[in-house]
Amino acid sequence: MVSRQCVALLLCFPLLVPPSLETDPNQCDSSPCQNGGSCDDQFQDYVCRCPPEYEGKSCETAVAENLKCIYDNGGCEQYCADKQSEKRVCFCAEGYALASDGVSCIPQGEYSIKVAEKTEQESGVSKIIRHEEYTNGQVNHDIALLKLETPVNLTDFVVPICLPEKRFAVYELSSIKFSTVSGWGRLLDGGATSTFLMRVDLPRVKTQECEKQANLNITENMFCAGDLTGKKDSCKGDSGGPHATKYKNTWFLTGIVSWGKGCAVEGRYGVYTRVSRYINWLKRHME
Repeated sequence: MVSRQCVALLLCFPLLVPPSLETDPNQCDSSPCQNGGSCDDQFQDYVCRCPPEYEGKSCETAVAENLKCIYDNGGCEQYCADKQSEKRVCFCAEGYALASDGVSCIPQGEYSIKVAEKTEQESGVSKIIRHEEYTNGQVNHDIALLKLETPVNLTDFVVPICLPEKRFAVYELSSIKFSTVSGWGRLLDGGATSTFLMRVDLPRVKTQECEKQANLNITENMFCAGDLTGKKDSCKGDSGGPHATKYKNTWFLTGIVSWGKGCAVEGRYGVYTRVSRYINWLKRHME
């Protein structure tokens, strides 16, 4: 998350949300996911979580067990890779992201760190507030606030994420399985950072499972997200970025990208700062 000079965390009030965000209907109301797929509502879009034997935007395509890259490029729009004892995997060239159908590639031309798009806002940082119990080199209490020198102007491109009430975050938001992580971090472990803003939808993982499967020491101030296949994850350079959860038509800050052992590594999860543990701390320092 180093593509801008600063990041602001703002409390949410209804008047700050552009009308276009308030009128976004639930994209899952029409039950678009077929063949037993589950639907995840997104802003003006939806994502289907397909059973292993189906793929496609709406889980409409049966996956042939013997589908290999040698035949019609495995059905992939750009690149294809065969994995032993698994179905083929599609991936995309730099500057593109794999779409939710698992085969198409979406150009990521917006929010480029190399192009002045005239929607950016820059400000210096007048004050950095670290958590009092944070220790350099450690990962507990991994949270800080930046006070900007100049106010942020709210536009269609600059919208504050909402800071939830603690009870709401614990009992409602934490029960929503998938959340969104975004940033300009590395595209793979040890690789180059992204030129374009990337996003990925990741499932939240129970702490007991995370500690058992990934051999990680997770405190009450952290939580895990990701999957054991190693196909999706945040990475170095995304740290400090938002773990955002959508409730009805509003996005709430539920986590902060913190740490992990590598990124997108099979058998390991990413670890996030649990924002619900710091609501009072955040409000106190933002007054």
